[in-house]
Amino acid sequence: SITKLMTALVVTSLKPDWQTNVQFIESDNREGGIAYLIPGEEVTRNDLLSMSLVASANSATAALARSTGLSAQEFVSKMNEKAKALGMNDTIFIDPTGLDPGNVSTARDVALLVRQSLAIPEIKNAVMRSSYQFTTKDGKIRTVRSTDDLLLNN
Repeated sequence: SITKLMTALVVTSLKPDWQTNVQFIESDNREGGIAYLIPGEEVTRNDLLSMSLVASANSATAALARSTGLSAQEFVSKMNEKAKALGMNDTIFIDPTGLDPGNVSTARDVALLVRQSLAIPEIKNAVMRSSYQFTTKDGKIRTVRSTDDLLLNN
């Protein structure tokens, strides 16, 4: 989703350690989509990014945003600041997952976001994948599949 791209862009701009383990917690759970993690499981920040961008996993996206140490409000503020810095003048973000209908944008603004996002190797690599396999800290192997029909039809 467009919102998940901005979440990824904000996280990458903070120069995180992608191999840091992040514990998935109950408050990360979001409605919609497949639950790939259960509270208490740990995965790397890179795994969360990949789940977010490959499988459009709402809960992984929430955990990814939380992993920055910013409050939900601070993170959304950074999303909106980044949008303005990119010239996305008709875009507003309300949450980092894209579930809130108040997240709005225009085609022009989306083009700006996509161009900037694809310039970031971590984001480009994730959005080009049709699937992603990861192992939780306790050794469970999981695979997520892309929700992008364009990738799946190649």
